[in-house]
Amino acid sequence: MATELKQFRTRSYLARDFDAFRAQLLQYATLYYPDRIQDFSETSLGGVFLDLAAYAGDVMSFYLDHQYSELDPTTAVETSNIEKLIRSSGVQIVGASPALADVTIYIEVPAVTISNTIVPSPSALPIVKSNSIFLATNGVKFNLLSDVDFSKKKSDGTYAANIQIGILNQDGSPATFIMSLVGTCVSGTETTETFTFGQFTPRLRHLH
Repeated sequence: MATELKQFRTRSYLARDFDAFRAQLLQYATLYYPDRIQDFSETSLGGVFLDLAAYAGDVMSFYLDHQYSELDPTTAVETSNIEKLIRSSGVQIVGASPALADVTIYIEVPAVTISNTIVPSPSALPIVKSNSIFLATNGVKFNLLSDVDFSKKKSDGTYAANIQIGILNQDGSPATFIMSLVGTCVSGTETTETFTFGQFTPRLRHLH
């Protein structure tokens, strides 16, 4: 008879937090065990049993929700789970990559007259070498990837650099020119580390 009674006991799975679990457990205990424990106040032994059971249910409900959220990359918060979801989608995860930035380099060169035309002095046009280091305002160092040649000219014979008039002479003619070129830089610095190994002794291995 007791076995048949247990089969028809009402169970609810709607409780999600501590208060809901405790209220449901209290209703269940008073309905099916009225002759065992009648005092379920917070300071009674029955109240302790309800609190412990509700606490266990609350914790399990929390971790169930947490694990379910970790199955979705849009709601996951644990880095390891996010990486697993991304890798399972076929996306390759690489390490941190250096930042690339285009840097505009300005120079001021004296003006000279060549064939009755005032132009930047060819002898004053520098080549900014690759691996030149530029320092950003936040302290990050950037390395120039390739040479920036201010003497480089286009197919029409004009300079590849942008040219603006700098300082003027008293007669209004240019005394200097401001030239600018863009170079690509990568963050970080390049270092060389040398290792010294002892004498190498080859070992023979027998193949079977």
